[in-house]
Amino acid sequence: RSVTPRSSARINTMLGGVVIPPITPPIPGVSGLAVSLAANTPASTSIPYGAFNQAITKVNLTAGTEGNVTVSKLTVTRTGLSANTDIDLVKIFDGTIQKGNGGTLNSNNQAVFTFTTPLVISAGTTKTLTISADLDSAAGTGRTIIFSVAAATDVISDASATTGSATGNPMTIIAVTIVSVTIAEGPSNP
Repeated sequence: RSVTPRSSARINTMLGGVVIPPITPPIPGVSGLAVSLAANTPASTSIPYGAFNQAITKVNLTAGTEGNVTVSKLTVTRTGLSANTDIDLVKIFDGTIQKGNGGTLNSNNQAVFTFTTPLVISAGTTKTLTISADLDSAAGTGRTIIFSVAAATDVISDASATTGSATGNPMTIIAVTIVSVTIAEGPSNP
């Protein structure tokens, strides 16, 4: 049971003027959220056009110790010397589980994800999300893709405050030639 201002005044009177301030209980579920680049985010590398589920960036979402944080929306921004048409879909994975549907990039070079089942980050823990891409089979070779959660405001949650951002490393699109082999029946051996 918490001490209210009225009961605090009564206790102060009984104790002969010793002042006991009222105790304000913490509000459950109100906690801060920090956004940062994961230490194991993929290093810059070459990725083939037409590839699926290519991990581009890993982002950490860390809840404060005051309570759980529920994330309902996340915006991913594409930068780099590439075009939105080089990417068919942007996807978010929590471990091996894809969260929601793949998103397409809009005219602001952003894919906006609204989670029908919100992401819950337990108090004092970190959830690492992988931002992946399905590349178009006609993506331009030599172009670079960078994904980011560009600002704290790109994460919508019930956190009391959100801080930080995360920008991944550039990935270069390359052409890959697949060799085909034809197997034909040969002459019969006696």
